Amino acid sequence: MPQAGTCPIRVRPLPETTHVLPCEGEIHRIEGPGKTRQATQRRPQRRRLRGGQALSHGKDREAAALPRAELEAIWCVHKDEFPVCVRTFYNYMGRGIVGLASMELPRKVRYAPRKKRREDSPKMSLEGRTYADWPELPEEMRLRTVQVDCVEGLRRNSKAMLSLHFVRLFLQIHVLLESKTQACVKGALDALEEYCEGAFADVFPVILGDRGSEFLDFGKIETGMDGARRTSMFYCDPVKPGQKGAAEKNHVELRKILPKGTDFDALAFADVSLACSHANSYVRPGQGAAPIALASLALPRNLLESLGIEAVPPDDVIMKPSLLGL
Repeated sequence: MPQAGTCPIRVRPLPETTHVLPCEGEIHRIEGPGKTRQATQRRPQRRRLRGGQALSHGKDREAAALPRAELEAIWCVHKDEFPVCVRTFYNYMGRGIVGLASMELPRKVRYAPRKKRREDSPKMSLEGRTYADWPELPEEMRLRTVQVDCVEGLRRNSKAMLSLHFVRLFLQIHVLLESKTQACVKGALDALEEYCEGAFADVFPVILGDRGSEFLDFGKIETGMDGARRTSMFYCDPVKPGQKGAAEKNHVELRKILPKGTDFDALAFADVSLACSHANSYVRPGQGAAPIALASLALPRNLLESLGIEAVPPDDVIMKPSLLGL
């Protein structure tokens, strides 16, 4: 590392007894384990230095060696004095190898930590499967497209619900997932394939979904249990939920029973079946009939029975959380 005096930054290990306390976005350094309470009650006078640095009067002024400029600016002038590049130095700081913290940098404290990519969400080419490619399908295939999405509960919940919306039938079915992952989505679709008894390709010829990580592995979605292709997967553009607006709008009906903030981890298969039965037995204005009435004529009977979805008399439909005792 460079010698003191040759560079605006001098890195040294922090003593083992050093305590760092927040004070209006700044730091206090107190030598000795017994001075934390005293420093919290009585804060020393401080003066502002350039570069966002604040130091206490007294011995701390001589001991502190904080950068007065951005690291990039320092490296432009003194890069030959450092054995590593500025990016590596940032990495060392993040690992705690050098005696500097992010709070001691003028700009880094303003940025949130970067989110790491989940292991089940690799980058994949969606060429030929984007929303711009979807209109090129025959009109019959576009009309039979099923819009897919995931409905979530609380942030801490591991469970989620896979929703599949049949646009022509106004029907939306829901499958409870143990977790919002590609493996669980694959398992749910495999179960639906069994329920369809060989008619999966006719019921779900085209699927349109967003670019959530749980849907990105189109190979798993399109490949059936026998290894043959069972459907075609297409993806909406980023931040364009309106491209599958029918599914998004129909979630309003589900949220009447399962409002936002519902603990999905407490739900069971029977709860989802009951909510789905009432939501699809609710007659919408302008449709003339409940979605379940139309679906019972167009979809395999075993599909609805296996999901526990059944017609509910219109006068008995309950579109409130009290349906599930919430």
